[in-house]
Amino acid sequence: MFSGSRAAGVTGERGFALVEVAVALGISCVLFSFAVLPLRQTIQGYRLAADARAVSSQLALAKMSAVADFTQAQLAVDLTRQTLQIKVYDKTNGQFATTRGVFSLSEGDSFSFGSVAVPAGQQATLQQTPTITFNSRGIPIDSTGTPTSDCSLNLTDNNGSYWAATISAAGQIGVWQYSNGGWIAR
Repeated sequence: MFSGSRAAGVTGERGFALVEVAVALGISCVLFSFAVLPLRQTIQGYRLAADARAVSSQLALAKMSAVADFTQAQLAVDLTRQTLQIKVYDKTNGQFATTRGVFSLSEGDSFSFGSVAVPAGQQATLQQTPTITFNSRGIPIDSTGTPTSDCSLNLTDNNGSYWAATISAAGQIGVWQYSNGGWIAR
């Protein structure tokens, strides 16, 4: 019957069997994998939004450089390297000179409008503007010196998210997010 404090069939060993630990670990891994992908996409979305805001800040800095030095300034974009830098026109040698360091987009982000067919902001046509030039009043101008509102830098990531930084003919800088077939001002 009963001998001592042990009941029949109870061996006195405590803990979990190897099979139980393996099953619990397997279930944990499956649940973890479901959480990782959405988390990764969320983080990449935040990076793209941060890059769009950084591009708009660089636009503002180029604009202020033109006004402060009473000359022209450019935001030059390297679409291959996914970088941009500010250049200010040097009146003494008649050339644009780099005045600030190079800004690089986050890994996985690129200057592209991908499959988007609608221009952001006040753009007349959808285009990527590799060089945005400001006159001494901080107004964006085209290659002939005429004010333009067709300046846009479009960004995308590996998840198919789209953002843009634009500047109007009056010099107002905007940040936009593409959602549900249209652009939303951010």
